[in-house]
Amino acid sequence: MAIFTQIEKLDFTGKNVFALMTHEGSGQANSERDVKNYCKGATVGKSLAVHGGSVASERATVEKWAKKNLV
Repeated sequence: MAIFTQIEKLDFTGKNVFALMTHEGSGQANSERDVKNYCKGATVGKSLAVHGGSVASERATVEKWAKKNLV
């Protein structure tokens, strides 16, 4: 997968990583596990998966997640 090919080239040592993704029914699937595997050296925080068809109405959900996890 293209994104993982790029991520593998980066140095995440000492970085915090929070995955925010859209989906069409699969939720997070294996994304959180994959981020942990590919972002070597990073502290991986709680991720958020938002249904793609609902993105326009999920602003409050994303803001709540961001305030809770990124501050």
